[in-house]
Amino acid sequence: MQEKAQDEWFSTWFDSPYYHILYGHRDETDAQHFINKLIGLPWFKSGSKVADVCCGKGRHSLYLHSKGFEVVGYDLSPASIQHCMETAKPGLIFRVHDMRTPFPDMDFDIALNLFTSFGYFENENDNQHAISNMAEALKPTGRLVIDFLNHGLVVKQLVQHESVIKNEIQFEISRSINKGRLIKEIKFEALGKSHRFEENVELIQLDTFSKYLSKAGMSIEQVYGNYDLHPYNTEESTRMIIIAKNSQA
Repeated sequence: MQEKAQDEWFSTWFDSPYYHILYGHRDETDAQHFINKLIGLPWFKSGSKVADVCCGKGRHSLYLHSKGFEVVGYDLSPASIQHCMETAKPGLIFRVHDMRTPFPDMDFDIALNLFTSFGYFENENDNQHAISNMAEALKPTGRLVIDFLNHGLVVKQLVQHESVIKNEIQFEISRSINKGRLIKEIKFEALGKSHRFEENVELIQLDTFSKYLSKAGMSIEQVYGNYDLHPYNTEESTRMIIIAKNSQA
């Protein structure tokens, strides 16, 4: 599985310094606001052991740890995990890991998969493996949180092209929808070279997530529509935030 990932778009783009330049506006304040809302939910209890799956550079992990939670952050990107390791400490550790393979740590109270860190895989079986592995890593009373884009609003508000300047680099971004997937092409010039990257995310809808979760022995407990945890609306919500629990709990 690890060898396969080297040929997939996310293994190169997320490991590129230009990814972090383009999305550098996603700062700790945004992350902290969402985490504060989640912490306020009754099942997000003090002292919980939390898995931050696809943790990136660890902004959610760091804040959770500062709030007293034991956190393990996982990401496929060695560059991101290397960055995270600079902040590792007792109760906050990081591992390079592909979510399609079983997790090396178990018995989590909560598993978080935030900021559209899903839908990348071409093979539907990989989607199922990823969700099943996250479910397997939870305690019987645990919760899985999946923060995903909202298909209805993405289709409704698709911006086909835009230019974004970050760190004196002009990124040309084109978007399209093809066979149920959101394709984002990113082109730019940097250090005298032309660069092209692609993001390719399946527009997974709620009923499909419900199917994956059911096969993993979980059921949807609640769905929120934004980072303020307002109710979910298929046409208007900015996000689709799924809270799932063990079907037998």
